[in-house]
Amino acid sequence: MTTLTKLYESLAYFPFGETWIDRGPQTQRLPYRYTAQELDQDTQLYYYGARYYDPRTSVWESPDPILGQYLTGKPNGGVYRSENLNLYAYASQDPMIYIDPDGNAVFKNGAALLRAGKAVLKNPIVQPRHGNTYCNIGTNLIEQRGGANPFKGMMANAIVNQLKKPSYATRVSPSQAVNYANQGVTVIAAEHFPVHGHVAIVAPLPMGLSGSTGKMVPRLFNVGPRRYFGIKLSTAAFPVHQPPNYYITNTDLHTLRQR
Repeated sequence: MTTLTKLYESLAYFPFGETWIDRGPQTQRLPYRYTAQELDQDTQLYYYGARYYDPRTSVWESPDPILGQYLTGKPNGGVYRSENLNLYAYASQDPMIYIDPDGNAVFKNGAALLRAGKAVLKNPIVQPRHGNTYCNIGTNLIEQRGGANPFKGMMANAIVNQLKKPSYATRVSPSQAVNYANQGVTVIAAEHFPVHGHVAIVAPLPMGLSGSTGKMVPRLFNVGPRRYFGIKLSTAAFPVHQPPNYYITNTDLHTLRQR
């Protein structure tokens, strides 16, 4: 809509993204369309970050890069789940239920995210030892179980700096963070500290009352010192005087707005 409330452009799609209605100017067209992804006007393909998608044939132009992980039976059942064997399928052939924000595998819902988070917390590699903690590894392992690998090799402060870029992610409120987590989206609680930052993924669980602040705060899959390791309130995972910010990637946010 324009400032004069005149309709500028009207778009509607079939479930897999093929354009159904396209009313608007033939010049200065909005580039972001189905699931808020950019449409290449020359190829008529959508670029999702990991690969290109053709809405006319309802398939990706290249196989799912998660194949190597699927061979181990993870994530989402790996090769033991029949729909994962189609490496060109979009959103497991069910775009009304699943989301596929970047061309990688995704969590079906909050329950799947919860299972993934709990499994990662049991992984020996993220257990605190020798005075060291591994929040960056824990965060990325949960992402990997959803089929993404955005923070491979990055330390916590580097992850925080990436999330702070408006072009990459958007800050959301604590209650919004829990709402997105309940939909199976990984929302990251993050804060920069002088030596080592801290990051943790929001758990798809009800908010809890913090005894230190008297406020309702999210629960996190927290990889930290043993005393604060596990599913913890954000006020246990982060200093009370420096609470975290919550971030959702712009790709995931745009995708959810199109659902």
